[in-house]
Amino acid sequence: AALDVANAGFPAYIVEKSDHLGGRVAELNRTFPELEPVSEWLPALIERVQAHPNITLFLKAQVVGVEGYVGSFEVAVTGSRGTGEQGSREQGGAHVLSVGAIIVATGYNVFDPHAKPEFGYGRYPQVITTLEMERRLAEGDLAVDGRVPQEVVFIKCVGSRDVRLGHSYCSRVCCQVSGKQAQLVRQLLPESRVTVFYIDVRAFGKRGEEFYDEARRAGVRYRRGNVSEIYRRGDRVVLRVEDTLLRKTVEQEADLVVLAVGMEPREDVDDVAALLKLPRSADGFFLEAHPKLRPVDTAVDGVFLAGCCQGPKDIPDTVAQAKAAAASALIPLLRGTVPIISETAVVDSDLCAGCGMCVEVCPFDAPALDPLWGVSRVNAVLCKGCGACAVTCPSKAIRVQHFTPDQILAQVDALVE
Repeated sequence: AALDVANAGFPAYIVEKSDHLGGRVAELNRTFPELEPVSEWLPALIERVQAHPNITLFLKAQVVGVEGYVGSFEVAVTGSRGTGEQGSREQGGAHVLSVGAIIVATGYNVFDPHAKPEFGYGRYPQVITTLEMERRLAEGDLAVDGRVPQEVVFIKCVGSRDVRLGHSYCSRVCCQVSGKQAQLVRQLLPESRVTVFYIDVRAFGKRGEEFYDEARRAGVRYRRGNVSEIYRRGDRVVLRVEDTLLRKTVEQEADLVVLAVGMEPREDVDDVAALLKLPRSADGFFLEAHPKLRPVDTAVDGVFLAGCCQGPKDIPDTVAQAKAAAASALIPLLRGTVPIISETAVVDSDLCAGCGMCVEVCPFDAPALDPLWGVSRVNAVLCKGCGACAVTCPSKAIRVQHFTPDQILAQVDALVE
């Protein structure tokens, strides 16, 4: 997204919370379905970002304040500037950036399998996550306590599609990640037996079904069943499984168990939502303005979503959404003007008592008390015409344009005639 904005000739700022770029992708070994090493393309992408003259990078940084509206945001950032020379001013120990649009790309957290103690994660060295498996595959060493595993088991949907955990959604990538790692295990240890326990196989994305078939042809066994418990037996662990096809409980020993952990919202999602006044969907991710027609827009004009902060997705979908967000953010910058709706709230200064109730109820911070006159003023750019202030005002000093009491009563009269 930053490269697209910068290549269009506009300055772009990246505020990165960690000390490096790359996000979760930097923790991966290979990607599906091509099994392509991440090291072949990610470092070059990072280098392009760092070298671009229109991109200013802040590392180990955090956004601590956002004010303004589309075309005129003031963003306060704490942290050190990594690269770039684009202007910002210092204020109260923070860098203050004047920007026209904001793209939120805060990513996701990996589900912590400690929340499912029945799997023994953290107690048994034989039980690891798919992210930990990525590192082992990159090193080419899958040994557990010095023993090369001969029986490797993958458990899917750990932290996803689980109503008890509040994660009823599918994380969309776990099936393919399991298939990818299972194939790599077979390549690294040709004599090993690899089993994937699943409830459903969702071969999502382009070449997804073919990739699933490739895993099976490589000798990966898929077995439908719910793993209810993992316990230790000697140097191995034993999985107790409710086989849904055989309709009976079975046990299987394993030298290595890989938990296909899902995605969940980041721990700071509440803070970001409060800063930008962004709504969230029931699953905790940021909510788009419209799931089909405005998938990268938000309820706040000038604020756009990219990647897994909006919901689980794979790398191609993340890149596509980032480029869409960049294109949407460039529209007001290129146009130079921003259209606003006509159904905004207006204040009758003669009736306003300056109580501030409208300021408290507005989710968009459109009303504000005039410090000179002591009455409320509505910023038409921020106002969405929801009418929350109008129904709250005890003095009836606020009305939404085109929805005055006389107009509404006239509509009611016409309806009942």
